Amino acid sequence: MIPVHQRRNYEKTDDLLNDLNCILVALDALSDVIPSQEATPETNAVAAMLRMAREKVEEIENARSFEWVGLGGASDKLTDAEIAEASGA
Repeated sequence: MIPVHQRRNYEKTDDLLNDLNCILVALDALSDVIPSQEATPETNAVAAMLRMAREKVEEIENARSFEWVGLGGASDKLTDAEIAEASGA
């Protein structure tokens, strides 16, 4: 049986990956219908989604660190409080 803290850490990572995949699918669809490089609401939206995707990647990396620590690994990317939370303490 998977301990609750390990399952919680894994599910958090899975949710973030799903969010990122949705953003990337939307970005891909928008890029197909935007005909020019002019600054329009659409091109601005694409730029914003790219920024949001980068932010999601950072969240995912942090969640993966939580997941790794929850499984007994070590991470120098988390604070002491985050390590305690990820460890189920």
